[in-house]
Amino acid sequence: MYQMHYYNGWMGAAFPLLSIFLNILFWVLIIVLIVKLVKHLSYGGSHCKHCGHGEMEMESDSIEIAKTRYAKGEITKKEFDQLKKDLSE
Repeated sequence: MYQMHYYNGWMGAAFPLLSIFLNILFWVLIIVLIVKLVKHLSYGGSHCKHCGHGEMEMESDSIEIAKTRYAKGEITKKEFDQLKKDLSE
């Protein structure tokens, strides 16, 4: 037998709106998570400081920057040696 449903008053109208809101929120969160995952994978994790990914790349990049600065005369030999020491720890 067919049963007819109807919404009565404010609370009756709120449930469909809440359902629509939660549905939209769910899909927005899924899309945000997918975008974050794609960004994380596309960078290869080298930008992650908290999880330890890509430490070797970051260290070698830092030393290369220090070498370039030393070659340009922006830092002294003493400063370069200190930077190298600090970066290798």
